[in-house]
Amino acid sequence: MLVSVFLTLIGLTVAGAATYGSLRSFMSSRIDDQLDAAFRERDILLPEGGHKGPDFSGSASRLVGLYDLNGALTRTVSYAPLPGKIVHIGNRVTELRADGVTYRLRTGLVEVGGLGTQYLAVGVPLTDMNATLTRLLWLELAIGTLALAAAAAIGWRLVRVEMKP
Repeated sequence: MLVSVFLTLIGLTVAGAATYGSLRSFMSSRIDDQLDAAFRERDILLPEGGHKGPDFSGSASRLVGLYDLNGALTRTVSYAPLPGKIVHIGNRVTELRADGVTYRLRTGLVEVGGLGTQYLAVGVPLTDMNATLTRLLWLELAIGTLALAAAAAIGWRLVRVEMKP
């Protein structure tokens, strides 16, 4: 009986880890697609002529900023808080923590009138993704606990029935 409960535990653990990893990968991929789309719209994000840029006040979750080649912030286009300096900046997607929130950040070189070559940084918070993954983890733990309890109860009952003379 203990062997069957142990095998059930292993199966549930493997299935839960696969589900968690698959969902995390899918959600990260979707966020990367959003970042790539936003980065391609850099003409909208960085208007010429010195205007402030798009109004992100309704979507304060998006980070948009310009950094010099050393990673120092030169211009903020969004209303979300941006760190003053980014290390390891380059043409890539990375994660960044700012003001207690983790962001998925896409950076790349752009030419900006009056500023020359700059790194454009576009970021999306991972708050929703992390909350979804946390809910999934708690759900898996609850279902796993119930499944283990059911397997143990059924196993116990079968042993009692089979051991009866």
